[in-house]
Amino acid sequence: MRPMHWLRRLPALRYRTYREFFAGSALSNLGAFAQSSAVIWQVAEMTGSPEAVGMIPLIRVVPTILLSLPAGVIADQLDRRKVLLATQLGLLGVAVALGWITMSGAVQLWHIYLLMAITGALRAFDMPARHALVPRLVPLRHFPNAVTLNSVAWRISEVGGPVLMGVMVYRGGFDFGAFAVPGLASCYFFNALTFLAMILAYWRMPPHLPEFESESERIQSFGEILPAIREGLAFVRKNNVVRSSMLIDFWATFFSTADALLPFYATDIFGRDVSAFSQMQAAIAVGSFLAALVMSVLRPMRKQGLGVIFAVAIYGLATALFAFCPVYWLALVLLAMTGAADSVSTIWRQTIRQVRTPDRLRGRVGAVAGILQRSGPQLGDYEAGFVGERLGVRLSVLLGGIACLGIAGLWYRSKALREYEHTTK
Repeated sequence: MRPMHWLRRLPALRYRTYREFFAGSALSNLGAFAQSSAVIWQVAEMTGSPEAVGMIPLIRVVPTILLSLPAGVIADQLDRRKVLLATQLGLLGVAVALGWITMSGAVQLWHIYLLMAITGALRAFDMPARHALVPRLVPLRHFPNAVTLNSVAWRISEVGGPVLMGVMVYRGGFDFGAFAVPGLASCYFFNALTFLAMILAYWRMPPHLPEFESESERIQSFGEILPAIREGLAFVRKNNVVRSSMLIDFWATFFSTADALLPFYATDIFGRDVSAFSQMQAAIAVGSFLAALVMSVLRPMRKQGLGVIFAVAIYGLATALFAFCPVYWLALVLLAMTGAADSVSTIWRQTIRQVRTPDRLRGRVGAVAGILQRSGPQLGDYEAGFVGERLGVRLSVLLGGIACLGIAGLWYRSKALREYEHTTK
């Protein structure tokens, strides 16, 4: 197929700034997923406790909840490009610190927890600025395609990151003669290197200051921060479809997320090793990637709200079926189904939120979305680990899947979300 034909089908890629952002995101996310998988495996090896593994996302999400709202105000007042450069440099430093203490052999559980808390704080500032930046990289009519391509980049990395982590850990890292980097440390150092791609993409961008309708919308003093936060919260509260698109994701991922239990499925249930853990994570990502890839070449669906509800129902059903699945390959298929459903839901939810939010509020609304989007699965991982520790991992996953189906049924009754139709006007 001719390249120009693909540019017509993928119009967001016509714009240089977006292309560089897309490429940088894909590479940086690859390292991030490799690091995330490595941290889960490292804590599981150190403790053998599902609850200890579930503590990782819980610790990450606390600073996200505390800092995201003021971070959203910052994203709506300052050059979003500079905010993102600062967060990327900070996250690079965290990756280097993880690699260094792991390679030294002195790593303790509190070291990992502390660095995960710092990661959560940095992500609190990164997410609203990033969400507010992307709609400015392409014209509004091509924004749904940009959201879909972002999901493709995310899902490619979600596939490759766990696989790369499994390969690095399985082969024991890299030996450079006088200097050897063990498996887990190599994952962290690799992640540090990938941040350079995202930093370069932001560096080459022009300034991205928020668009103000009048000078009175610009914050002049510290005392105006709280009213600015309240303005963003008021918009979410009054806009039923935006609010519903956020809340359905929070509750679905809170009940149905069980990434913290996958190491125990790999070792205790299926009797395998780290490669099975990485394969299960990759299966989720493969399903996500394939769904995002298909959506990238399709016209935007009009009934996106109804599509979100059905995607959440499929997510819950696949999770419930996975819980007691006795066959390894079928378990991988069911995990891929959860990934595909989550990908579809994410693309439509982000499109709904960004299209319905004015630019001057996108940072603050993105901050609210970031709190719910991150806290749902991360609190859900802790919930899954807590229940799994007491009732068993299979029952924990089954109850989560059933609850997710209930969430889909509850939100089907939401007229605002069920009847929402996509428009660029």
